Order: sequence, then structure tokens, then C-alpha cells
Amino acid sequence: MNSVRLMSRGRVYGSVASILLTGYFVAPPVADLSIRACDGSLICPTKVEQGIYEVFVAVTAVCLISGFLISREIDKYPSTRNVIAAAIFAVLTAFFGGAIWLMLRAAFW
Repeated sequence: MNSVRLMSRGRVYGSVASILLTGYFVAPPVADLSIRACDGSLICPTKVEQGIYEVFVAVTAVCLISGFLISREIDKYPSTRNVIAAAIFAVLTAFFGGAIWLMLRAAFW
């Protein structure tokens, strides 16, 4: 029998980080973003909408990769206390959230 745990502490924290980052950065309505991207008197071309969806796909991928990296970092030190694991989770989630925010800021400036 395989003695490897299916859900380690790092996987739980990584899943929570992915959900939080996706929920904060990807869940805003697309209509609001397309209004910001197409503000002005011109008719909004469909390629702008397609570009917005592509940015959302990239942000979703970055959120999932961030959760994976957070889980790997927490699982690297399995004997650490819960406080240290929570601190690693908070710091890395804030770091990746800042990186995603910069990416979205650059995409929709």
C-alpha cells in the first residue's frame, strides 16, 4: 500500500491560494473590463474582446501555477509548525497577487 498522503498541508494551502487568486483576479465581470478597454466613441472591435479572454486565460494559468508553487514550497518543510506554513502561504499569495495585479495593470492600462 502506498503510504503517501493524498492531501498534504501544502496541497491544501496551494488549492486555497489558487482559489483565492482566481476568485479575486478572474471573477470580475468581463463586461466591466471590456467597457474599460473600449471606452471612447469608437465601436469596440471583437478582437479586443478576444484579447480580454486571452488575458483571463493567462491569469487563470498563472493563478494555478502560483498555487502549485506555494504547495511545493510548503511541502518542502513538512515538519514546520502551522504558523510558519500559514506565514509562507500569506507571503507567497501576496507576492503572486502583486505579480498578477501588475500583469493585469499592464494589460489594461
